[in-house]
Amino acid sequence: ASAAPVTGAPATDTPQPSATAEPTATTQPTGLPEATATETLNVIFEEDFEDETGWFTADNEDFTFEFDQGGYRVINQVRNGAIWSIREVDDSDVRLEVDAARSGGPEDGLFGLVCRHGDEDNYYALMVSSSGEYAIAKMEDGEMENQAEGTAPAGLIAGGEASVHIRADCVGDTLALYANGQELARVNDDDFGSGAVGLVTKTNPEPGLDVLFDNFRIIRP
Repeated sequence: ASAAPVTGAPATDTPQPSATAEPTATTQPTGLPEATATETLNVIFEEDFEDETGWFTADNEDFTFEFDQGGYRVINQVRNGAIWSIREVDDSDVRLEVDAARSGGPEDGLFGLVCRHGDEDNYYALMVSSSGEYAIAKMEDGEMENQAEGTAPAGLIAGGEASVHIRADCVGDTLALYANGQELARVNDDDFGSGAVGLVTKTNPEPGLDVLFDNFRIIRP
């Protein structure tokens, strides 16, 4: 399959603070099975960041987006803010994967994947932290609210600067978040049916979160 057209897009320079809200789901239901040796994945786009092109780059007092160490580094200096970098894709239903490691900053800072990004005020973010927290968040009209949140099982996310493999399924009205092959949370929400995909970091609340992303993939489920 050929890749859909992709274009870089900047993170918002006015990140929105997270709203405090009770989660609507904290369970760990059985989800879609992981790929097996006999399963053929329909990868429509993949990026190892070696070419250093096609993604937004910037460096200012609020954020840094740069190619570094064979990956894509995002430094979030905004307090209580989410910043993102997206690629355009024409599929409503996608499975996203990325490897990510926190290189510095607060251990409770969240990082992961964005789907159905309509604009800076409307998108879904599926994220984990190096301390083991996770969240499926919804940014709607500039207000971010967690639809699910919790703590991963002990040992699933190694912590520190160890890399974690993050997967986000945005299929139909279902959003599912995985870390290192295990489902963490699943929610239903049908407010956003399509949009761009990409990478996100969120401070909570201490700034200075530094994350290196690698091996980004878009898969048609």
